[in-house]
Amino acid sequence: MANGLKKRLGIILANTGNSLLSESDQHSNELRNRINNLNNLWFIADSPLFIDAKAVGRLYDTIFQPEFEIASRTQGVGGTKATQLSAEISGAGEASIPTFVKMSATAKTGTTLSAGSNTSKSVTEVAVRSAERMQEALINLYVYSYPDRIFFVDNELIQLRDLEGKTYSWQEIEAKLDIPGIRPLIVLELGKGTKLMPMFGELVSGQDIDLYHRFLDAIPHDESRTVPTYPSKNAANYALTSKEYWSAFWAVFNSQKAMRVIEESTRAGGRFEWIDYRLVGFEPDKNPIPLHLHVSPRGEYSTGTFAYQFVRRGESHGLRMVGTLKKGADINILSVYER
Repeated sequence: MANGLKKRLGIILANTGNSLLSESDQHSNELRNRINNLNNLWFIADSPLFIDAKAVGRLYDTIFQPEFEIASRTQGVGGTKATQLSAEISGAGEASIPTFVKMSATAKTGTTLSAGSNTSKSVTEVAVRSAERMQEALINLYVYSYPDRIFFVDNELIQLRDLEGKTYSWQEIEAKLDIPGIRPLIVLELGKGTKLMPMFGELVSGQDIDLYHRFLDAIPHDESRTVPTYPSKNAANYALTSKEYWSAFWAVFNSQKAMRVIEESTRAGGRFEWIDYRLVGFEPDKNPIPLHLHVSPRGEYSTGTFAYQFVRRGESHGLRMVGTLKKGADINILSVYER
C-alpha cells in the first residue's frame, strides 16, 4: 500500500490499539476495510429523518459525564501553522472519511497546531448541544476508543462486521453484552427491498396499537391464513413455530398495506410514543433471523415519518439506522437516515 495513504491514515489507526501498517496482505486488507467502513459513516453528516434526541442525550451524558458546559473561553488571535500530518488528515485524499472523524483525528495527534500568537481576547461562547453533534461525538468515541464495539450490518441481516471487516454472528455479538464494557453500537445499512414490518405501538395518549394484527386483517384472507398464530414463550415447539411465523409474515408483507395500517392507527388523534418494527434476515438454510427495532419518537414526529418514510419509501430506496444492541437481537434505534 502506498506510503502516502499510510501516512494520512496512521493517526486514525494509532488510537485503536492495533498496528495495521504492516506490509502483510492481512494487515493491508484490514486497513482497506477500516477505510471503507469509516467512509460508510458519511451519512451521519446528513440531516436525520429521525433522531431520538432524549436517548442520544442520555447516552452522551452517561458516557462522557460532562460536569459543565462552556461559558467563556480566552482565545488567542494570531498566525496558525498546521503540521504536515494534520494537513494530510484534513485532505484525506483517497480515504474519503467523514469530516467529523477527520477533525477528531487531528485533535488526537497531540501536536501543537498554532505557532505563536500576537494578541488575545476574551470570547464568550455557548456550547452546541444538539443531538446530532452529540451523536457524532459518541460515534467518534466508538471508532477511536472502542473499535471492537461498533458493528455494521448489511441488507442480508445475517451477520455483522467490525471496522476491520471481520464478521460475527448475532449470537457472538450478544455475548459481548455479558462482558463489562460499553454497549455495542449497530449501524444498519438497509438497501432497496427492505421489509420494515410494524408490530406494535403506543400513542402519547397511552392507547396500545396492535399493528401486526391490524395488518393481517388488512391483507387478503388467503394470504393471512398462511401466517400461523405466534406461539407463547412457554410452548414446547416455540422455536420451530416462531421461525415458521416470521417466514410466513415476511412472505405476505406488503409495504403499502402496512403504511396504511400505521396511518389509520392515529386517525383518531395523537402521535406515537413508541413504535416497534421487525426486520427479518435469512441464513443460507432459510432459517429466519428476526431483528427487533424499538423506536421512541415521544410524540415529536408525524405519523408519516413511521408510515410512508420508514415503511413505503424504505422498501423503495432503503434506510440507514444507528442504534444500541440489547439481548435478543433487539436494537434501540437512535437515528434514521434516508438513502
